[in-house]
Amino acid sequence: MLLVERIVYGLTYAALLLVTLAYSIEYRAQVGVRVGLGRAIQRIGPIRALLVGTSFAALIGANIHFGDV
Repeated sequence: MLLVERIVYGLTYAALLLVTLAYSIEYRAQVGVRVGLGRAIQRIGPIRALLVGTSFAALIGANIHFGDV
């Protein structure tokens, strides 16, 4: 299950990166702002996962969360 989740995460991360770069190349005005905004969006995902994952582990317990039932 973790492998599937990691593959999906990697594919969505790559898609977001490619779309951001393609958009910034197509519309060259303020390229730096668009690339910076895309990077900021990309960084939000891991931060949210960290916060939600720890909250989830605190609510239901670490043993169930990590599959050690």
